[in-house]
Formats: sequence, structure tokens, C-alpha cells
Amino acid sequence: MVLKLSELMVRKPLIHREDPLILGLSMLAGKDRSSPYRVVVVDDESRVQGILTGRRVLEVLTGYRGESLWLKYGLHGILRLPIFLFIDEARHIFTCQEHPQTILQYMSENDIGHVIIVDDHMSVKGVIDEFAILNRLRGKTFGIKVEEVMTRNVHTISPNALLMEAAKKMISYKVRRLPVIEHGRVKGLITITDILNHIMAKDVELMRYDTVITIENVLSEEVRKVMSSDVIYVRPTDDAGIAIDKVLAHDISGLVVIGSNNDLLGIVSRIDLVTRLSKVLGVGNLLGLME
Repeated sequence: MVLKLSELMVRKPLIHREDPLILGLSMLAGKDRSSPYRVVVVDDESRVQGILTGRRVLEVLTGYRGESLWLKYGLHGILRLPIFLFIDEARHIFTCQEHPQTILQYMSENDIGHVIIVDDHMSVKGVIDEFAILNRLRGKTFGIKVEEVMTRNVHTISPNALLMEAAKKMISYKVRRLPVIEHGRVKGLITITDILNHIMAKDVELMRYDTVITIENVLSEEVRKVMSSDVIYVRPTDDAGIAIDKVLAHDISGLVVIGSNNDLLGIVSRIDLVTRLSKVLGVGNLLGLME
């Protein structure tokens, strides 16, 4: 059986370029860590206008980008501005006629977790992302250890640190999750989704009490109060298939890799599993497993 593009492509919620940023935030800041990394932004004809990512929203809301917007509108005002002011260019676009192997090769070579599929008029038909790919690899054994595909250089945070410090680290190091370490042991995990969800909850508080607060006030809580303490992990010698199954079973974006002494050895994300398995096995072989 030859895998068709339509079998790999999934439909995702789209957002209009004129919608308020808070609507995009609500899509990116779900109640768990499985919220999407990105949302495709479209016009009235569903043509691609750009991508809204959790990291870009965090950059704006912390003043890392668009400081003038903060001075003019504040948190409550920024969240009501149209999304097109905050989007990134959508660079990874393919037509419906493309072969799945070409797309998987492109994702592997560029270390990315998604591509957008469009018709001849640039209207969105769907996306192919890391979650859709991993779903087709569920329950398989690869003979490849987690340590062969994980990221070893991991940035961490203390549970006593403030959320603002965690946000700045995520922005500076371009990561979406930080293991929370205390006395050399993993105590939790905090993600961009967790921080965005916290900001959104504070915005609701602003509306209720009509209070003006700064982003420093919003992110003045300690990491321990927002982090997830229920950390799903894998061992470095586990088969990569175990990591895939855990990511899918718990509907999360990544796993911490813990050694025999319960020390942190790395992180393995959904994107790591897709792109690095493609490189180790070869795109053709991985596609064969998916078929």
C-alpha cells in the first residue's frame, strides 16, 4: 500500500487575520501541554496569511517584541488587537500534488514539525504535522534508543524562579519547555502553554476588576505554582517507540529523559522523534513503516 497525502494530512482549526489576539491565545493556551505549537492564519478565502506561534505571542506579551504596543495598549489592549500584527511568515507550504516522501524529507532536513498543504489558489486544505506522523507509528518498535534521538543540551529552571525568568529563558533559548530542577532532581515541567494559560487567566481577572497591571505583575508567581509536577518520562535506553507511545497516550508535546539515578539527561520532543528517526532510519524506511 502506498501512503497517500490525504491519509497523512489533518484538518486543524484556522484563525482569521482580523481576529483578536486573545482568540489566538485561547487556541494556543489550552489546559494541558498538548495545545498546538502554531495556528495557521488565513484571509476570507482561507488563503494562507501567516503563522501564529506560542513563542511569538509570549515575545509580544512580555515586551520582548513590540514594546511600544505595551506602552500604548497594556496587556488588556494588546490582546484585543488583530492577529495580523503578530504573525510570522508561513514558509513551509506544499500543494496537494506533492508526494509524502518529499514532505517528510523536507521536514527532516529542516528540523521542523509541520507543513501547510494548499490548493492551487493557496487556500488551506490541511496540515501535516509531527502528531499526525507519530500517530501512524503508534505501537511500533524501531531498535533505536531514546538517547539516539533526544536533545542533550537542556535548559532548566528552579521551582523558586519567577515566571518572568522562565518566559525570558524560553524566548532567549528558543525552547518551549523547561524541566524544573531542585537539588539535581526533576520536580516538574513548565511550558510556553502553561505560561500563556496563566496570562490568559490574569486577563480574565483584569476584565473582572478593571485593574491595570504590568506583565511583571502577571508573571510574578513562582514557577512551582504553575508547573506540572506530574512529569511523564522515558529512560535513555528505552526504544524510541516507547517515547512515541507515551507522547500519544498522554497527549503531550515532549518527554524528559531520566537516568538510573533520576537525574536529567535530556528532552525528547515530538519534533525530535519525527526528524531524527527520519535521519537515522532514512525517510523511505520511515515512510514504509507508516504505510
